[in-house]
Amino acid sequence: MVAHPETEALRLLTDRTWHFESIYSYGLLFAGIVFALLAATAAYKMKDPYPGYGDTYKRHQDRCDEYADEIELTLDELRETRDEAIESAAEIREELRRQFSERGQIIAARERNKHRFREHQDYLESIGGFLLSTYRAENVKARTDGLVPAHFDEKWSLGRVELPGDHEPNIDDEVVRAQAALADSIQTVSSAYQEAIDGLEHLDKIKRSLSNG
Repeated sequence: MVAHPETEALRLLTDRTWHFESIYSYGLLFAGIVFALLAATAAYKMKDPYPGYGDTYKRHQDRCDEYADEIELTLDELRETRDEAIESAAEIREELRRQFSERGQIIAARERNKHRFREHQDYLESIGGFLLSTYRAENVKARTDGLVPAHFDEKWSLGRVELPGDHEPNIDDEVVRAQAALADSIQTVSSAYQEAIDGLEHLDKIKRSLSNG
């Protein structure tokens, strides 16, 4: 009997590590290698961090992936809806601005034409007055009785005509309000988009709540 077996075992392990005295030693070595390889292969292929719950864990992962895909699809749809709404409102606002600018140009051109028409009437009145005064002067010269009609001293005036449109309602304030409403609509769409994003619970948060539960 060995006096100190633990000491002798350590000595044999260090001094005679690769010394095999029988076929059993080789068998044990081979079996150890085989079992080690099998264990390493099983550990490498293991899909179950919680032994006995592999299928459950796989279903959990699949559902997490499906939820993440649904979230991404929803985000894409929300972004598309937001972009289309903002683009539509921006186009309407730009069209309104363009039409408002054209309206201003049309009103300015109309005022110029009205002013020119008034000047033209003044010109016709002056020409008519000159021709009438010339006629009256010649008429007085041709009279043999020396009498001058009383209305010859009256100044002739041309009946004036005003172009229509002086009483057109002013829509400037309405256009400004419409532009402000469109700007508010863009802001509302952006806010609604952000609220929808905030309302989608993140997958990491769900996992944390499950782990805490």
